Amino acid sequence: MTTIDDLHRRRKEIIEMASVIEGLMTPQQLAIHPIAKVTHILLCDLCEMMSDHLADEHKGLYPNLLTHGDTSVKNMAWGLINNDKLLKPEFNQYKRKWLRDCEFQFTDAARHGERSEGG
Repeated sequence: MTTIDDLHRRRKEIIEMASVIEGLMTPQQLAIHPIAKVTHILLCDLCEMMSDHLADEHKGLYPNLLTHGDTSVKNMAWGLINNDKLLKPEFNQYKRKWLRDCEFQFTDAARHGERSEGG
C-alpha cells in the first residue's frame, strides 16, 4: 500500500533527479559523450519514476479522496485525475520523440555528431 509519506518521499526524489538533470542539460555538458549518455539514461529513469508515481497516486490516493464526504475534496481529486490524464501522454510523447523510447544507442558515430538509432 502506498502511503502519503511514500508519495512525498518519491516526489522529493523526482525533484532532486530533475535538478541534477537540469545541471547536465547545457550544450557544453551534452557535447561530452559520456555526460550525454548519462543524461539520456537519467531522463529515461525520470520518465519511469513519474509514470510509477502517477500510477501509485491513482491506486493509493485518489480512491479515498473520491469517496470523501466533502464535495470539494472529491472535485479536487477529479481535477487532479483529469490533469494526470493529460500528463501521462505528454511523458510518453516526450519519451518517444526526444528519448527515442529510451532505446537510443550511443556509438562512436554518435560521438562525432552523427545520429545512430538502435532497436
